[in-house]
Amino acid sequence: MSEPLTLDRDGVMEVLPHREPFLFLHGVSDLIPGERARGFVTVPAHHPYGLGQPDVPAGLVIEAMAQLGGVAMLYERRGEGALVLFRSIRRFRLIRPVAFDARLDLAARVGRVRGRFGEVLTEARTGDEPVAEATLGFAMMG
Repeated sequence: MSEPLTLDRDGVMEVLPHREPFLFLHGVSDLIPGERARGFVTVPAHHPYGLGQPDVPAGLVIEAMAQLGGVAMLYERRGEGALVLFRSIRRFRLIRPVAFDARLDLAARVGRVRGRFGEVLTEARTGDEPVAEATLGFAMMG
């Protein structure tokens, strides 16, 4: 097995098509393509999708987990024009709200993959506190 990879924000943008203000993954570590990844994001209080909200919206937490899952599934095919499309949420559980400006630590583990469809088991934490978990479905295109 090769050493796990680490990506900074620019490295993430080489894999995903997302850009500000919809890039919710600031860095990736412990990336073993096709298997697992860890990542993080800090959503600032002045973020346009959070204005007027008391906490980070649950949809942004899900999107951050989905982007990490996309990196885990897509990394080996970066630069080939391949895309991973987020297609479903199963077993989502929001355990507690996330305050703006808190670091959100994410983990993703690639589960079943059948043909061009796959699932990723994800979780989010702030410090040692669990925040959310979900099984996310993806479709590989290209």
